[in-house]
Amino acid sequence: MFFEPSLTASTKDQNQNSVLFVLLGASNLARSFYGLKRCIKRCILPRPADFVHAMGPGRGYVIRGGIFNVTYPPILNCGILETVRNKRKKNQPIVALITDIGNDIMYGVSPEEIIAGLQHLLNAFDEFATNIFITSIPIALKNDIGEFYFRILRQIFFPKSPAEYSQTSKTIEIVNQFIL
Repeated sequence: MFFEPSLTASTKDQNQNSVLFVLLGASNLARSFYGLKRCIKRCILPRPADFVHAMGPGRGYVIRGGIFNVTYPPILNCGILETVRNKRKKNQPIVALITDIGNDIMYGVSPEEIIAGLQHLLNAFDEFATNIFITSIPIALKNDIGEFYFRILRQIFFPKSPAEYSQTSKTIEIVNQFIL
């Protein structure tokens, strides 16, 4: 007769070795952060979870960004990789979520600069043998938002943005091709 171990059964290794989660993003991550943390902790029980994050509305990966009167340094230059190096325990597994990538586009950053920044992050996380989850930019501009609404939203959320509709659409496609 075959017996499977109970879902609540755990090994000493699972109880002692926490997983370090690195969460990088902008407003979508900021809004869901506490729920996501709670869900992750429940899903990996009995293992403990540690978290480091760089997030905030309007935050960019390669250029300073924010919304209204709040600005953030770029994720690439905010010290997150040093924090991971310093916080990581010996042989601790790392899981990274890289999401909310599109804000840099609205600040006029070229697709090449965005891709170079993402590649830098991916290379750095490879040094830690990180399990990486990266989300594409979840919009096909020409199918989802017309130019009129694009201009309204750009004026509200990114009033100083130099981004034009057609270039933004092309940049999204190029960055998503890199990600996928």
